[in-house]
Amino acid sequence: MPDAKPKTLHLRLFTLVLVIGIIGGFVGGYAEQVLVNPQPTAVSTQPNTVSTTAADSKLTSLESLIKQITPSVVNITATTKSLSRFGQLQSVQAVGTGMIIATNGYILTNKHVISSGSDSISVQTSDNKQYPAQVIALSPNNDLAILKIDATNLVPVRLGNSSLVVLGQPVIAIGNTLGQFQNTVTQGIISGLDRSISTGDSIYDQETLTGLLQTDAAINPGNSGGPLVDQSSGTVIGINTATSQNAQSTGFVIPINQAKAFINQYVTAPSA
Repeated sequence: MPDAKPKTLHLRLFTLVLVIGIIGGFVGGYAEQVLVNPQPTAVSTQPNTVSTTAADSKLTSLESLIKQITPSVVNITATTKSLSRFGQLQSVQAVGTGMIIATNGYILTNKHVISSGSDSISVQTSDNKQYPAQVIALSPNNDLAILKIDATNLVPVRLGNSSLVVLGQPVIAIGNTLGQFQNTVTQGIISGLDRSISTGDSIYDQETLTGLLQTDAAINPGNSGGPLVDQSSGTVIGINTATSQNAQSTGFVIPINQAKAFINQYVTAPSA
């Protein structure tokens, strides 16, 4: 009989401890779940959603820019007749790129694309139409030329302000690469400012160009005269002109501000 009360007390204490343990384990497990992984869906998926949307927006913007610019870019072929080493008359073709600068057929390109002795110059627009072209003006000191074709309702480029260009600015170059691949687009940045280079095939026809922009966007033979476009504004900030034979991704571009006075002097846009 004396042992009855202690046994009952121990049993009650054991039962109470067991109940408290079960309740504490349930509460503790719930608290741990809430504290360790609060709102797991929002945390794990939200950054990916934002990143993907931004990437899609950037890609769409670039695609739209290219669609906007390419109708204003043309292929140029200049044909010159000359004598071969065997005294035979032959035709030599030079190929390049140009950009439409007025709806009534004015085109800006490099002077070196147009040989002074060219017998004929042909312009191919982005819709594959062919036009004979007339040389309106040449600027040897700036390696610029203006052509005119008999066409209307063309889509001109928008000229930007090259004095605002900064290092690292994203750009795209468009041109007739190798004279075979129309409207080839390459992407890069402005990698240098105020560069000076000497161009020409020999010491007798070398020219020094100054104040040029440098870019790592690929510029290949046939791209000369094509536009370098500011990716953020969609405006032309330069004319692709030369590339270094001794380095990779080193192209040189005439700032568009150097061409504006030349353009305004010779181009007569149709009245609105």
